[in-house]
Amino acid sequence: MPSSAFARERERVLGVWKLEAFDVEFQDTGERKPAFGANPNGYIIFTGEGRMMALLTAEGRSIPQTDAECAAAFRSMYAYAGTYRL
Repeated sequence: MPSSAFARERERVLGVWKLEAFDVEFQDTGERKPAFGANPNGYIIFTGEGRMMALLTAEGRSIPQTDAECAAAFRSMYAYAGTYRL
C-alpha cells in the first residue's frame, strides 16, 4: 500500500496543466530558443489511474489545406499518451 507521503505527491500532479513555454537548449552552446514560437499551445493531463496525455502545438498554427501544409502542420506539434508512475 502506498505511503501517505506518496499519495500526497501523486495528488499534486493530478489534473490538467497548460503549457507556458517550450524551449530547446543547445548543449554545445547553452543557447535556448523557443521551439514552437513565443506563445506555443499545449496541455498535459495526469489521471488518478496512472494515465497521461500531452499535446503541444506551435503558435500561429492553422488548419492545413494542402499536402504540403499537412506536412508542415505535422512538424509543428508533439502528442503523446501513455502511463506514468511516481
